[in-house]
Amino acid sequence: MAAPNTAPTYEYIGGKFEDGVILGRTSTSVIALWGGTPAARYAAITTVVADVPVASTSASAWCYRSSAQALAIITAVNSCIAALANLGAATSA
Repeated sequence: MAAPNTAPTYEYIGGKFEDGVILGRTSTSVIALWGGTPAARYAAITTVVADVPVASTSASAWCYRSSAQALAIITAVNSCIAALANLGAATSA
């Protein structure tokens, strides 16, 4: 008895058109990756205000102008993680 064919098979998306692939026809379309539940486009992620860091010799433990700026960075990163998790591209811990 011959061994079954174990060569992987793939479905390629986007090989037909040179201009690329669009997932979701409109900004309100829902999509998912890796078997996730389709989710709507994530709301805008707040931009962290660009500010000059405080010199590392300062009394600030944050090395930013304020703890609020450091917390804004944490919030923005967490928003990115949530957006990826909503698409199924990442899991949130």
